[in-house]
Amino acid sequence: MGYLVKLEVFEGPFDLLLELISKEELNIFDISIARIVEQYLAYLHQMQQMDLVVSSEFLLMAATLIAIKARTLLPEEDTDIDEDEETETRESLIEKLLQYKTFKAIAKELQNWEAQGKAIYLRGNPQEFSTTKPLFKNLIGDVTVKDLAKSYAQMLEARDHLERERIRFQHIRKKKISVQKRLAEIRIQLVGKKEIDFEQLLIAKNRQEIVTTFLAVLELARLNEIVIHQQQAFGKIVLRTDYAHQKELTV
Repeated sequence: MGYLVKLEVFEGPFDLLLELISKEELNIFDISIARIVEQYLAYLHQMQQMDLVVSSEFLLMAATLIAIKARTLLPEEDTDIDEDEETETRESLIEKLLQYKTFKAIAKELQNWEAQGKAIYLRGNPQEFSTTKPLFKNLIGDVTVKDLAKSYAQMLEARDHLERERIRFQHIRKKKISVQKRLAEIRIQLVGKKEIDFEQLLIAKNRQEIVTTFLAVLELARLNEIVIHQQQAFGKIVLRTDYAHQKELTV
C-alpha cells in the first residue's frame, strides 16, 4: 500500500496533493508541511524499509513545498518583487513532481523484474539450461547497493545546478534513450578495456540519461558481463570486465 497523506483539508496520495498544489487548486497556506513529513517518517517506520531513491525525492519535494509556503508568508510589499520568480518556483515544483513519479515508476519496474524472476521455474536441473559459465561469483564485488546509491545521488546532485539553470532560460525536450540502447553503448565503451570508471559513463549526461545509465549498469552486472568494484568507502566505483568475454560479445 502506498503512502497516504491525512490532513484537515486533504486526504489521499502524496502525488495527488502535489498536483493540486501545482495547479493552484489547493492553497499551500492550508498545508502543514511538518505534519506531512511526520506522517511519512511514521509510514517508513511502520514498513521497516527505506527506498533511498524515493525517500530522497520525497524530502526534495517537501523542501520545495516549504519554499513555496515561505514565499506565501512574505509581506505584500515583498511579494511583487519578481512575479516571474514565483512562476519559476511553481514550474520547479511541477518538474520535481514529474521526476518523483519517474523514480517511483522505475522502482516499481525493478520490483516487477524481481517478481517475474521468482515466478520462473525450470524442469530438471537448472544448471542444464545454463548456456554460459558465469564470469564472476560475486556480481557486485565488495560494493553494496548503498554505495551505488550514494554514488548515483552524488552524480545527480552535481548536475542539478546546471540542469536548473538550463530549464530557467528555456525548456528543452529531452531525447529519451532506452535502457537497451544505453546498454549497447556501454558495451562499446568497454570493448578492449579491462575496466572503466563509473563516473566516466555519466559525463555530460542529463538526469534522464543518468537514470538510464544506472539501470543499464545494473543489468550488465546481472548478465555477468561486468563486476562492480570500489576499493574504499566513498572512493571511485570501477566497472571491470573480462577482456576475452568482451571479444566474444563483439564478434
